[in-house]
Amino acid sequence: MKNKAGRINKKRDFDNLFKNGKSKKGTFLLLKFAKNDLEVLRKAFLVSKKVSSKAVIRNRIRRRLQESLRLFSQNGLSGIDIVIVALPKIKEKNFFQINQELTGLLKKVQEL
Repeated sequence: MKNKAGRINKKRDFDNLFKNGKSKKGTFLLLKFAKNDLEVLRKAFLVSKKVSSKAVIRNRIRRRLQESLRLFSQNGLSGIDIVIVALPKIKEKNFFQINQELTGLLKKVQEL
């Protein structure tokens, strides 16, 4: 995530998103999202130690989620805040399975 304007990193933003945002759940992903007043897609990825105790695996999952979101957001996804939470089943999945599930969830978000 090179673009700092596209990040959610303040505690109040996370609190607001988890308190007032909507959610969509897949088999191994959970999306929390809410509209923002900006024309920018702001995102955050949460991969906890419950997924894996090894940082290498958690970072690999985070990179796969980032790339999948990047590929989807080329279609013009903007004006929302998204937190993508990885659930423990994700460590058994490859990039194509992650991409397929995230794309399906993001299409549902885009319809709202």
